[in-house]
Amino acid sequence: MTEPYVPDTVPAHLRADVAAMLGNREHFCQMLRIKHKQLQKFVPFEPNAAQRRLWELMDETNRVIVIKARQVGISTAVRAWQFHRAYTSPNPLTYAVLSFHERSARNLRRMDRRWLHELPSALHRQLEVDSAEDTVFTDTLAGFSSFTTGGRGGTRSFEFSGAHLSEFAFYTDAGEVLAQSMSTVGNGPLIIESTV
Repeated sequence: MTEPYVPDTVPAHLRADVAAMLGNREHFCQMLRIKHKQLQKFVPFEPNAAQRRLWELMDETNRVIVIKARQVGISTAVRAWQFHRAYTSPNPLTYAVLSFHERSARNLRRMDRRWLHELPSALHRQLEVDSAEDTVFTDTLAGFSSFTTGGRGGTRSFEFSGAHLSEFAFYTDAGEVLAQSMSTVGNGPLIIESTV
């Protein structure tokens, strides 16, 4: 990984420490909160063994397919990986998440937006775009977008650094979505996950 981007909002005397924290995905993810199913409250995201293994695979290869059980946290792990990459990149890396229906896509985007707004105030950055579908940082133009697979054209007219295809087995036209996504990301990371 290249040197992580440190926002201008971080005071000079903290920049080296913040750069070290941003460069360590697990430390960065401890600032992100996820909903604990049993406790029914938000807690810091501490990745489990399956999530860590998935990150290793995503760091090593640009094509990953995960057939998963429900409630393992795979979607959360992919979102966190993409969020970290976009947030810490000095370059305009952009990531897309696709889901089979609007409610699911909105839920995944809500997670991204909550993480962004809950970061410590020194890590808040100006946003060029902040909508239900898109977030783009003004300083680096990195960001994230969400799509439903039922939308006409899907990602056809877009270009992304990587894509997350969530619950792929439930797509109405999986072949078309996959072809569009591969064309959209080129050699970038394409992560497919689904329950059976």
